[in-house]
Amino acid sequence: MTAQLHHLGKPSMRFTQSILGILLATGLLGATSSSAHDGWLELSNAEPKSDDAVEVTLQIGHGSERRTVDLTPLPIWVRRAVVVAPSPSSGASKTHEIEADKGFDLALNESGTHVMALTTFAFTNEMSPKAFNEYLRQQGLAASIEDRETRGLLDEVGREIYHRTAKLILAGDSAGESDIATTPLGLNLEIVPQCIPMAGGCERLLPVQLLFNGRPLDGARVILNDLASNDWPTAASKTDSHGIAHLELPHEGNWMISTIWSWPIKNDERGDYETIFSSLVLSKRNSMGSDLAKTPSEESSSEQTH
Repeated sequence: MTAQLHHLGKPSMRFTQSILGILLATGLLGATSSSAHDGWLELSNAEPKSDDAVEVTLQIGHGSERRTVDLTPLPIWVRRAVVVAPSPSSGASKTHEIEADKGFDLALNESGTHVMALTTFAFTNEMSPKAFNEYLRQQGLAASIEDRETRGLLDEVGREIYHRTAKLILAGDSAGESDIATTPLGLNLEIVPQCIPMAGGCERLLPVQLLFNGRPLDGARVILNDLASNDWPTAASKTDSHGIAHLELPHEGNWMISTIWSWPIKNDERGDYETIFSSLVLSKRNSMGSDLAKTPSEESSSEQTH
């Protein structure tokens, strides 16, 4: 797989000189499998408290292909980065646009739920015909594989334009704070939880809504992964006509929900398909105190203690 960075508009001198370094540093150049597309936001402190300084990084890929991308300052391929936090005075949410030179190096001065998100400019990707067809089938991108069959492209090099959206919810302890977490940010492909288990807003069954350009997306595969485990995925579901999918959380922890959506494009020299990779990480603010079951190891430890 060959990945290149495509910037909308005329590239600056800094942008042009930085392309190769970015691709090498992030592992995007010469990646060998579709897993390298997976990207999610991760906190330097897994359970930050008020006034804690936290750094947010972008994780890309799995296993030996996993790379950590520093977001302070913001890489030039980040199109937009925001933090939504409660206002200290009113408690209402307030959106802060992240400045490029400061990046995601944050001091959590306010208690309660925070939401962090970024979107990228477009990358381009080329894969061999066999690898691209397999990748589309593995990811459940039926519309794109059917289009390749219809257009006689199954034996042609697979070319796509792809973007990333990544969102992280750092949940507070109160179910009453869930409005910040359950309100869409207007990302082009966005996973929106309908409740927050960490804040006691729901139990094991987590409903999420998938929005594509603000509208419910039907028939997309949504995957649940336990960030503490290498045995992925934990669960998967498909969205219904309202864009809703239900995922069962086996135990408390930090969870990533991800999805991919792709569609055919024509008359674009960069590729034959456009794809968006979207992720949502649910993380806890302090000790969760939720109704979720403990992991088997925690249960065993608890029994031995008592």
